[in-house]
Amino acid sequence: MVRASLCGGLLLVLSWFVFFAAHSTTVPPVQAKAQFQTAAGWKVTPDTNFAVSGQTPNAGWVDNQVWLIVGTNQGPRLFRSADGTNQTQGETFTGLGAEFEGTNFVPTEMVPREAKDGTNEIYVLGLGKPGTNSGVVFRMRDTGQGKFVRSPKESVFQGGPADKSFIGVPDVFQRTDGNLGMVYVALGGAHNANLAVSTDQGATFQFEYDNPFKDKGIPLTAETNNVDPTILKLAQGGFLAVTMRATRLYLFTSQDGRDFTPVNLTPLEGSLFGSTNLGFFDPTLVQTADGRILMYATLGDFRAPGNEKVVRFVITPPTDTNAAPQATLISPNGGEKLVNTAPLSIKWAARDDVGIASQQLDLSTDGGNSFSLPLASGLAGAVTDFQAILPTGLVTTRARVKVTVQDASGLTGFDSSDQDFSIQSPATDTTAPVVRVLAPNGGETLKAGGSFRIVWQSTDETALGSQEIRLSADGGATFTTLVATGLLADTKEFVFVVPANQPKTKAGKIRVIATDKAGNQGQDDSDAVFRVKKSK
Repeated sequence: MVRASLCGGLLLVLSWFVFFAAHSTTVPPVQAKAQFQTAAGWKVTPDTNFAVSGQTPNAGWVDNQVWLIVGTNQGPRLFRSADGTNQTQGETFTGLGAEFEGTNFVPTEMVPREAKDGTNEIYVLGLGKPGTNSGVVFRMRDTGQGKFVRSPKESVFQGGPADKSFIGVPDVFQRTDGNLGMVYVALGGAHNANLAVSTDQGATFQFEYDNPFKDKGIPLTAETNNVDPTILKLAQGGFLAVTMRATRLYLFTSQDGRDFTPVNLTPLEGSLFGSTNLGFFDPTLVQTADGRILMYATLGDFRAPGNEKVVRFVITPPTDTNAAPQATLISPNGGEKLVNTAPLSIKWAARDDVGIASQQLDLSTDGGNSFSLPLASGLAGAVTDFQAILPTGLVTTRARVKVTVQDASGLTGFDSSDQDFSIQSPATDTTAPVVRVLAPNGGETLKAGGSFRIVWQSTDETALGSQEIRLSADGGATFTTLVATGLLADTKEFVFVVPANQPKTKAGKIRVIATDKAGNQGQDDSDAVFRVKKSK
């Protein structure tokens, strides 16, 4: 497992079989001492009847159950239950070690998730050999036969340019734009929590942001450095996050899942469970079907490891203050040129102090004077993106979308496109997108195992649909290596982590292919060749 220690801001990498010596599968429940409540109404209540021997819990809502994975001295164990109370029926993982043979990484922390297509997945932190200070994340998918396999075979994230080839305590969460986010801690002198994003539903991640909890650029001590981060997209809108500082747990909230604000909550301390020598590590969050928010965390003494327990809390959001919910339409927000034969992709964010009960989408063709065309109604509160089918033959230059959200008290909020966008027939668009590769554009040297920023420009007379990047090792004769696919239309750069086993070449080129929503394709290649050197 990976834990951020409290001494000098160093990261300690401890394997499970060392840290879990002399544990049993379950332990007696511990007695909680108090319930905390903030001025804003958030409550955190320790569960007095739950405890599992082990540490490094990771939880997720998978297959209509809480999946809780705990590291034990016998290896990882999966505890499944609809209400998250299972603490005795731990299941083993078949073939986990065999799946990692030949990767040079040892599987450690396992984060359970359910993909958009309904497949059960586990994101696994792979640690390199002792002394290498290396860590990457793999994705494993359920084969449907009781076995998880690596998919893709290579790691899905190796860290950003400044992460020094190390990733610790990763957590994967849904974002408001329909993509997946990852929050993690990197090795180094300023190892505050970082964010990465996946635009292909977890097949690859790219570094995105390095200061979600606003602890970058300040003197980092055990009391100021937010580590062991976990983020949960709430069904009622917004995000809840928990971090650890000096063995205490701190809560944060956010509307966009990127910038977080501290909750005015008394820090959660180990003394809740009866001893001043205990502290918390490795929090993880999950929300059940009935809206309850559960938090699991390791309870132990980092100065004398060996008797860790996984304990549980119930987190209660504020009660309804009769404040109207808030909605923010993200796209289409004005200026887009869309075709009427393709689904209209709508993205938005919504939040309420208790929860969003239902949502509605409507379309205007008169610049927002009226929204007479319904696109969707009765959407669940957790939905933040929708593919709307447009009426046949609809053509307008004054289109706008409105999202209306309603909470359980019947209060509503709404937002609409800031400016007009156009919808036209695809027959009017026969022009391919124009693409220009800016970097690497010739003469550069890329190193296998290192990273390089690919930069380009793509424009289209109507609307771009998607983009992909390919690599050639023969001067552009063929582009057989797929670097990235399914990139969003507004993507203009991509951090390419060159595979460690990438063959060297003096004739490398990058090709960017852009496809507009009418199906027209445009592309551009590096003007001249670049080199790819082998890693040492």
